Amino acid sequence: MTPRTETTVGIGVRNDNVAVNGLYLTNSRNHLPGGTLSNDHIVLRDSSAYAQSRIQVGSKLRVTPGLRLDIVNQSVGAFDPANSGKATEALLLPKFALAYASSPHEEFYLDFGESFHSNDVRGVIGVDDPQTHAPFDPTGAPTQFNSPLTRGSGEEIGYRYSSPKITTTFSAFQLLLANELIFDGDHGTTSVGGPDVRRGVELSNFYTPANWLTFDADLATTTARFIADPLHQGTGVPESLAGVVSLGATVDEPRYAASLRMRYFGPRQLDQVGDVKSPPSTTFNTQLTSKMNKHTSLTLDVFNIFNANTADVTYYYGSWTKQDAANPTLANDMTVNPALGGAGVNDFHFHPSQARTVRLTLSTAGL
Repeated sequence: MTPRTETTVGIGVRNDNVAVNGLYLTNSRNHLPGGTLSNDHIVLRDSSAYAQSRIQVGSKLRVTPGLRLDIVNQSVGAFDPANSGKATEALLLPKFALAYASSPHEEFYLDFGESFHSNDVRGVIGVDDPQTHAPFDPTGAPTQFNSPLTRGSGEEIGYRYSSPKITTTFSAFQLLLANELIFDGDHGTTSVGGPDVRRGVELSNFYTPANWLTFDADLATTTARFIADPLHQGTGVPESLAGVVSLGATVDEPRYAASLRMRYFGPRQLDQVGDVKSPPSTTFNTQLTSKMNKHTSLTLDVFNIFNANTADVTYYYGSWTKQDAANPTLANDMTVNPALGGAGVNDFHFHPSQARTVRLTLSTAGL
């Protein structure tokens, strides 16, 4: 049988414009006079082109090769003019997928592909520490140059069962990154943490007992490790997330729709040794929609229904507060007091998640 081929080509442009990205000295969230360490305007533009072919070999085998080109331009207008500039990098990324339908309801698949993440352009261009405004080294060059883009390669093997009422997918995956960035919260800088590997499994389920009702449940767990540990600091990747659970129920009727969703983030490892972890978080969101007519709808969103006191992000590093300075034991400790050459007091630093928020949206289309 002659294979059936369907080829798709496309282009795309994405532009991210961050007008204010700052780091400030604060007291009770109030900016201190002269306390602006950085206040940068960052622009990132990704121009891409891709091509893929879907090749059906017989009734059971499907082969999908692809190729993508990304050209990323980044620029920063920094509070410290020495840290302003531009950077450009391009990557050619191959992709390949293989799927075999063992029955009308079951499919096994194998995927491989390369992609990337863009690094903070301030860590690519900057030559001055935003806190001290001193060169990173005597030449004025960054001590560890970050490339604009970091290449990653991933593999996935999985199984999918699909019927009119149930769809279940189970997969195991691996992701290799050329380097992982580590954030220094007090200085607002990043450093290259070396290559790492992530391995995990994911279970995804959709159940539709009636044409107006759908339940979904997604569970994923992963481990992240640096491939090497030359400084004997541990192989754990700070901020890596070990477990995620997402549950939802959706009602969709001709005149209205409603959904309730739960999201659970498990503890995150905050240091390379693995001794420090962030607390887990659980939030609930809901959405109610009135379909007023075929052109107009009114939607009510309630985020963080139960006003959970959680953190969007948590870091663990050394800092020095006035409460620390008022402690005689800490103030006289040369390993702690920064004025004596110390590294500060290791502690948790976090950004609180959004409190309960209500949003009302009126949408019109086709007028």
